[in-house]
Amino acid sequence: MNANDYITDPCKASSLPYWKTENIVMPEHIIVLRDDDYNKEQPARNDDQYFKMIHNLKMIPDAFLPDDFEVVQADVKFFADYIK
Repeated sequence: MNANDYITDPCKASSLPYWKTENIVMPEHIIVLRDDDYNKEQPARNDDQYFKMIHNLKMIPDAFLPDDFEVVQADVKFFADYIK
């Protein structure tokens, strides 16, 4: 998979987040399939299904920020103090 395919249609390019696809070695006993690649008549192994939410990136609402919203530069100490 290349990054352009993922940016264009992330849910079709990979069943996993891009960083996982690029950085994690999948154990031999695990296969990750897209739903449209799964054949329930011929399961590959002992199949445990789970789901991943799909977003087609076509209906992204505008973000509305409060009037007092501001962008600031912050360091780790600022965040640590803020989160506590």
